Amino acid sequence: MLRICRRAAGAALIGLAFAPVTAVAEDAPAIPPQGLVSFLPAPSNGTGVSVASLPPDAMVPPPPLPTDRGFYISADGSGQSVSLPRVNLGFANTTNATTTPTFLYNGSSTSHDPQATGVGVDLAFGYYLPPGTVSPSLGNAPRVELDFNLVDADQRQSAFFVPPGTSGSGVVGVMLNGVVINDGPVCNITGISLSCPTNSTESTDFMTWHLAAKVASDFPLGGLMTATPSLSVIGGEGYNNIAVSQTQTQIFLGVPGIQQTYSARTKLNWDDIGGKAGLALKAPLSSWVTASISGSVALVDRDTSLRGSDIYTGTFPGGGPLPSPPQTSPFFSATSSSKNTMAVLSNFEGSLSFQACQNVSLRFFGGINYDDSVPGVRAPVFFGSVLGQTGGTPARIKFVGETSFYGGAGLVVHF
Repeated sequence: MLRICRRAAGAALIGLAFAPVTAVAEDAPAIPPQGLVSFLPAPSNGTGVSVASLPPDAMVPPPPLPTDRGFYISADGSGQSVSLPRVNLGFANTTNATTTPTFLYNGSSTSHDPQATGVGVDLAFGYYLPPGTVSPSLGNAPRVELDFNLVDADQRQSAFFVPPGTSGSGVVGVMLNGVVINDGPVCNITGISLSCPTNSTESTDFMTWHLAAKVASDFPLGGLMTATPSLSVIGGEGYNNIAVSQTQTQIFLGVPGIQQTYSARTKLNWDDIGGKAGLALKAPLSSWVTASISGSVALVDRDTSLRGSDIYTGTFPGGGPLPSPPQTSPFFSATSSSKNTMAVLSNFEGSLSFQACQNVSLRFFGGINYDDSVPGVRAPVFFGSVLGQTGGTPARIKFVGETSFYGGAGLVVHF
């Protein structure tokens, strides 16, 4: 029976580890990392509450594992919902001719709030140190662990906008390098049927991974509850690729007028390195079910780079380029920059573990991640009038706090 259980656990581990990755590879490249704290059944050194002293109906933990089985492997698969920074590249609103100077920058015309979905994979390889290796003051069942987790998510959304504004205001294209294109139309005149309906599509391809070297140990809290503090050194990488496509047509008295199109692609890449502290609390609900909650906080140094390019075109209904000397449609631009910050990553998770057999535990979990510095792209801004630009700020890196959620299942197998 034990041999059958081992074989079943091995097959399940392979499925959990590679099925989500295969699904992503077939789908498309495109995720807030899952917490790295593991809730692993730990061998006991015989201290704590004696089962014999408990009432017959008391809840008791699973039997301790033999001390010669110090290695374990865990594999988790999860669904991920990843919040990402707002995207507002492309067309921008202007003021009207009554301002001084006239036709000033008045904010982005379009905005997208990406919510990417995808999969997460977490693999851990650990080893329980033999009894007597470290001081008993460092807890029961001290262990070392190497943990790898990956999140891969994407999303695509379309939106329809009718830019607001005061009478005489308009919409123009603002390139990634901060240059305004004076080909845009007036989109609002009091008493006249005039508007500029805009269609905007945004897609996101997101991925992040972290590798952690962790030490952990168990401390009885009295009764049957156990606390497992942990410390980790972590490092990893991530990217967020964004594509934006927009079209706008001026409608004057029901007749199409000036038409604008804009598209941009940006690539954000970052590296993380730092440390993490975690704490897990677990208590048995029966002889084969254990409930756990955990939390962790990581502080990482994050180096981020941005590269992007875009193209703008403006045409009359007949298809000819808009006259705007000395500029000639279409227009191209590019930008690049880098930025460093200290990021705080926090996680909270709850789980239920089921002792499937002597060496195998099955768990179901759900959690929340918060990253206070998710990289995003800040929209470019132009200074001065559309009719006479005095300067501009190109698209650049911004860091935004975002919250993400996940849930899934996994296995822990001891050898």
